[in-house]
Amino acid sequence: MRPFWISFVLLAATVSAAFAQEDLSAVQRALRAPMIDGVALAGLPLGATEGAAIGMLGKPASIVGSALADRTLRYELADAVVLDIHVGAGTVRAISVSIPEAEAAGLLSPTSRGVAIGMATSVVTERYGASQDLWYSTEGVAFNSDGPNDEVRSVTVFTRGMPRP
Repeated sequence: MRPFWISFVLLAATVSAAFAQEDLSAVQRALRAPMIDGVALAGLPLGATEGAAIGMLGKPASIVGSALADRTLRYELADAVVLDIHVGAGTVRAISVSIPEAEAAGLLSPTSRGVAIGMATSVVTERYGASQDLWYSTEGVAFNSDGPNDEVRSVTVFTRGMPRP
């Protein structure tokens, strides 16, 4: 009987790992989809239902608080990439991607105006205009920066006209 249980546990662990990898692959594929300011990020349109987001990306790694909506569905990739789906009243209100490691920056497509994670914030102001905090409400996109070269480390797409949190 003992070999049966060991086989069962190994099979369950293998199946669980396969499903986790499947979800991870779904997120990786989604990040390659075009980013459209004020419309979509990671292939997920703003206004989609929470169920549609989970159906597309799989089960999130965690659900955390959100400054932009009721809660955040958080997806984490092994190389420090975090995809946050901000959900309010059952619909996607905003989508954020954070990539603190420069090596992983190529995983995400650039914005509608060609700004990519890893670029200097001077490129952001050149293409979107001057802004103290890199929040462009009329465009539906915001950026956060970090590092010695003041590089873009995260991008958030939200419905045009959304006020700063």
